[in-house]
Amino acid sequence: MVLSRQDGGEQVRDPHGPMAPGLCHKLAAPAAEEARRDYFDMDIDRHEIAPLADRIWHLRHQFTSYDAAFLALAEALDAPLHTCDAKLAAGGRRARVRLHGKHIMT
Repeated sequence: MVLSRQDGGEQVRDPHGPMAPGLCHKLAAPAAEEARRDYFDMDIDRHEIAPLADRIWHLRHQFTSYDAAFLALAEALDAPLHTCDAKLAAGGRRARVRLHGKHIMT
């Protein structure tokens, strides 16, 4: 995805074709722009992964290492994990998972 100025407005370039009306044809241009602005307005706290390593290892048979890291961090912070990925709501984890939007099972 490439953001570029064209005639004074920002547009999103789809890597698979010409100038797209939205984010990879899944999000209308105004909503994509709002999401981009919201993202850069967020306060993001980084957390070390080393203290979570044992829990991530324990979750390895059911989840990818990335998914296990998100679940382990949510458990450690006692915070819900918000996602559209329905497989993260499966059993075998202690984190509270909140599903949103279209649920994806991969």
